[in-house]
Amino acid sequence: MFIFNYILGGFMSFAESNKESQLFECPFCGVVALTIKELEHTVPYFNEVLLVWHCSNCGYRHVDIFPLKLGEPKRIILKISSPRDLYAKVIRSKNGVIRIPELGVIIEPGPASSGFITNVEGVIERVIENFKRMLVLYDYDEKDFEDVMHKLLLAKNGKLFFTLILEDPTGMSAIIPAHDKQEIITEKINVNDVKNNYIT
Repeated sequence: MFIFNYILGGFMSFAESNKESQLFECPFCGVVALTIKELEHTVPYFNEVLLVWHCSNCGYRHVDIFPLKLGEPKRIILKISSPRDLYAKVIRSKNGVIRIPELGVIIEPGPASSGFITNVEGVIERVIENFKRMLVLYDYDEKDFEDVMHKLLLAKNGKLFFTLILEDPTGMSAIIPAHDKQEIITEKINVNDVKNNYIT
């Protein structure tokens, strides 16, 4: 079975394996109705990854993504110095770390982290949404909140220049420039610099 989905000017394909499905005990309802399916999944710049789908009689569903091929640890540096630079594509694998020093932003992968494909503007939007959620959990000085939000909105609208750094110990992440004149710097990182899926 193949499913095709248009993405980033290419195709994303799924190929279901021919392995026979077995039933397992569901960790939620306890019924032996849990099935596991394996799918080979190909996305541009992510290489091939293996999706394991867990479906149960009670509706429990979980997806794990595992890369079948790993690259060299790397750091990608992108300077944002004009509004059109915000349209550069950001492909972050589940192990990727995003840093924006000028804004004090660090996006690190957690235990349930998943990869995503967006643009630089979309990354800033994610930061803004997460920052708003944090306000519910933590007490922030109103002026500090306004200052941070002001900088984030300036960056989102291309009125504040900044540097986006994408680090990946698996080498699966990438940045695609928005235009021919946009420079992207890629640096190799020694594997000894990678600790617990984070790059220091």
